[in-house]
Amino acid sequence: MLLQEAIIEKEFIRDRIDIIMEVILEHGDEILGSDLDTLKDLYDKYQLFCIAIDRAFHTTELDYEGKKLTIADGVVLKNVLQIKIEDKKKLLIKIENKQKSLVHSNDVDLRKELNDLCTDYKILDMAIQRTSWIVEV
Repeated sequence: MLLQEAIIEKEFIRDRIDIIMEVILEHGDEILGSDLDTLKDLYDKYQLFCIAIDRAFHTTELDYEGKKLTIADGVVLKNVLQIKIEDKKKLLIKIENKQKSLVHSNDVDLRKELNDLCTDYKILDMAIQRTSWIVEV
């Protein structure tokens, strides 16, 4: 099974667990042993998928800007890039609100930085996705 397929399957299992738990909580006095057995089996499967996915994230390497990163490192870097992007957007909005009609070189530099960050984010995201679709777990 490919890593991305395992991620999708894990989410499907989690959804099934949530549905069964919702039914059990709504009809608590009518809990069937089969519901609890199904829930136990789903938790066991979910745990196995979580372990396999986490292991793959920490051992599988991808290439990003000529560097070898694990998928886990890539995800952390992607999250940091997202924070930087959000902060640069906030700065741009603040600057634009203050200056209204004037465009300064700071605006241009900040927009360029934002565009570069967005490009880096997309490249990294594509590398993570591409790797997730070729790695077996």
